[in-house]
Amino acid sequence: MRRSIAAGWAWAAALFLTVVPHAGSQETRSAGVDDLARGRVHYVASCARCHGVDGAGGEGPPLDRFTLDRAPDDAALVRIMSQGIPGTGMPGSRWLSEGELRQVALFVRSLAPTRPEDAEVLRGDPSRGRTLFEREGCSRCHTVGGVGTARGPDLTTVGARRGVDHLRQSLLDPGAALPRGLSAMPRDFVDYLVVTVVDADGRRVRGARLNEDSYTIQIKDPRGTVRSFYKPDLRVLEKEFDASLMRSYADRLDETEIEDLVAYLASLTGRRRSCWSPG
Repeated sequence: MRRSIAAGWAWAAALFLTVVPHAGSQETRSAGVDDLARGRVHYVASCARCHGVDGAGGEGPPLDRFTLDRAPDDAALVRIMSQGIPGTGMPGSRWLSEGELRQVALFVRSLAPTRPEDAEVLRGDPSRGRTLFEREGCSRCHTVGGVGTARGPDLTTVGARRGVDHLRQSLLDPGAALPRGLSAMPRDFVDYLVVTVVDADGRRVRGARLNEDSYTIQIKDPRGTVRSFYKPDLRVLEKEFDASLMRSYADRLDETEIEDLVAYLASLTGRRRSCWSPG
């Protein structure tokens, strides 16, 4: 198994902190070295798993940006970390004090480049990536801007929820990091986990888990049909934590095409200027 199911609270910020460039807060610029050092310790312990040690992103979006849309200032960032966002996968911190959260906020702000030209530049072309997305039939499983089929995750805002490295990995090795926080299930619930069941009549079904409780499990098969099973009646219930129903593109696309597709996915932030927008 490639990773622990348990995840720190901070990974869920990946779903809600959309990033665009800005010039760091005044409070951050005047922060003391001790506060930044302590903020880094708390950040590495609670946030780095998904946002990266250097804030470059991964399962969560990059935080090394000038402004976070949902946290335009330090007070807003502290509030999100403290209270979470009700009805979503973003919980509040239960173990860091307000002062410690402020230190984390100061450290996050310090990750922003000092100059706009230092910001990360994607190597691919999002327009060519969109053409590849359409050519490869990705909309048969994914929706973008309401277009497509919801067999897999909605990608309309994936560029705001996932880092570039994670997007690249999802194309090359889809089973390496399955998504979390896309449903109303607890935050350690792995979405789209591949499950194989054999019922009492010997029928075998393999698909992506949608929901599960102590007695039942719901699975969506590759055709998009949702099946519900009573777990005590199953002969086999197998969970594949390092697998995905999505195929790998490692041997299907060359490096340039992979980077173009990554650039397209990174452009999908839900804003009108994203590359999914017609015209």
